Amino acid sequence: VELVHAVSGNPAEPTARSLGFTGAGVRVGDIAVGIDPDETEMIRPDGQHVIAEYKDFTGEGTAVQGGEDLESYLDDSVMAAQGRQVYDLHDYTPSMPAGCDIRLQGVTPGISLYAYKVYGDEDLTTTSAFLEAIDYAVDVDHVNVLNEEGGSFPFPDTSQDLIKQANAAAMAAGVTIMSPSYDAGPENTIWSPSSQPGVISVGASTAFRSYAQDDVGEYSQMGARGWVSDNISSLSSGGSTEAGRTIDVVAPGDLDWVACEGDTAACGNGDLALSGGTSEAGPITAAVAALVVQAYRGTHSGATPSASLVSDIISSSADDLGMPGSEQGSGLVDAY
Repeated sequence: VELVHAVSGNPAEPTARSLGFTGAGVRVGDIAVGIDPDETEMIRPDGQHVIAEYKDFTGEGTAVQGGEDLESYLDDSVMAAQGRQVYDLHDYTPSMPAGCDIRLQGVTPGISLYAYKVYGDEDLTTTSAFLEAIDYAVDVDHVNVLNEEGGSFPFPDTSQDLIKQANAAAMAAGVTIMSPSYDAGPENTIWSPSSQPGVISVGASTAFRSYAQDDVGEYSQMGARGWVSDNISSLSSGGSTEAGRTIDVVAPGDLDWVACEGDTAACGNGDLALSGGTSEAGPITAAVAALVVQAYRGTHSGATPSASLVSDIISSSADDLGMPGSEQGSGLVDAY
């Protein structure tokens, strides 16, 4: 019961959810890998699908290939898992006692998700697939927020990059774009398009409760009796880009539970897996952007805020962790 309350939030703490915000009415696109739209946590209590559209840009079809990873399940879980299932962590981590039950609910269970498969088998993709997905998300699905999983390391890293040009057009059309900073760790290498001005570049903070739950790093053998979260993850990219900018904010990314009942291969023949990285922090921040859009519409006669305004609100309301700006940006995203 403790863990169920912990996952769904302490009612005594002020949250965006307590204000009634779930991302309802906001369209969020996710450029990643394959997923099963019939995943249990992606079905609303009324039977409607959270994933409003699922489109393939790889040529392999929408079926999940054996070589793909958990990326889309991770993204969609942290953004919009419905909390329908109860998971006994003892079934996934023998060191946990039986009856240690949790639910998974995303930051914005009310959003409509638009899933774009640009990575095929063995996680391979092309620039053209990315460009097609961005164009489709903006011109056909009219998404408000777009989370882009992936990038490259062009040198020199200039605005001539084709994905940057597509993103610039998307932001001009009113789309807020999120990009993980990359998992370069001590190398501190921020990739493109996370290096692009206007794109919200997101690093990862720690959320070590899951380490205790899954006995990561032989937690129980060390005799550990607790954990400290909200530090900068050792995997998170920061530092400075060639143009002199750094990340905008950080969000939890090290690590969390992922619902993936529909893909037994990726999930290790279970319904849950532990995953994360800046690729978790990106969609969490995309979900916070959806909350900003919903809240803004409610006080501005339905008008959608510009991408730059959403970015400013997220950065200016972040919680300073007391870390260098090159590691935390403005700080930890604060949905409330």
